[in-house]
Amino acid sequence: MRKTRVRVLAAVVVAILGGGLLVAPQRAAAADGSSDRALAVELLTSGGPSTRRAAESALLGSDADLREFVAAGRTAAQQADDRTAAQVLAGMDGPALRAAALSALDGPPEQLRQFVEEGWRQPWAADERLRVHRVWEAGGPRTKEAAATALAGTAEDWSEFLLTGRAAAELADDRLAATRMLAGAPNSSGANLDTAAQRALGGSADELREFLVYGQFVARARDTELASIKSLTEQAKQAGETTARESLAAAEASARAVNAAAEAKRAAQTAAAEAQA
Repeated sequence: MRKTRVRVLAAVVVAILGGGLLVAPQRAAAADGSSDRALAVELLTSGGPSTRRAAESALLGSDADLREFVAAGRTAAQQADDRTAAQVLAGMDGPALRAAALSALDGPPEQLRQFVEEGWRQPWAADERLRVHRVWEAGGPRTKEAAATALAGTAEDWSEFLLTGRAAAELADDRLAATRMLAGAPNSSGANLDTAAQRALGGSADELREFLVYGQFVARARDTELASIKSLTEQAKQAGETTARESLAAAEASARAVNAAAEAKRAAQTAAAEAQA
């Protein structure tokens, strides 16, 4: 579906941030190595990518490596994870979230941490509303109706519409558009378009979309070509009939002229004979 990969990526990032998977537990360094090891094991499963790699390296190293990780290494790894998350969000298609992410990336670690934990939510919601509004502007009747309903709801409603409701509404609009191209419908051009529209309506959503974007115009061109051929044939037929009628009229006129000349000659002969008598 259109923009599905971008939408799924955005949803995954939001789920990661919202679930706190990139927020490593902040605990004081323990005095004994067993607690350090327990913390590293926990971060190995709950931390972000950089935190997990650092925790794994510490667990495979010496006790000194483990103490160094707990004392300072985990903080550096957490900051790297925060930066990665902010960079991913900055690459989204929303202007508000991008601006907020870039600002956080330019700020101190505390600002970046706050953005990753909670600060992304408000600009993300603003961008979601903007996306829904853009869909409403460009959509068909079913899409406009669904988008308007979503805009009247919450931020969760906006995201839900973009994830699932939009696709269903656009499919309904596509089916309506194709139905209007069937024979006898307002947007029909002929038999070729009717056949192609019926085939598209019986196929998948992607096949229907491809028909509306490309296939319908091929079918319309064929209908136009067929209509042109029929028109030329009819014109030739009419021209032939006209020629035949004109030929008949000319023959009839010629016959009348010959007959009139003969009658005139006969009348002249009769007049001359009477004059001699």
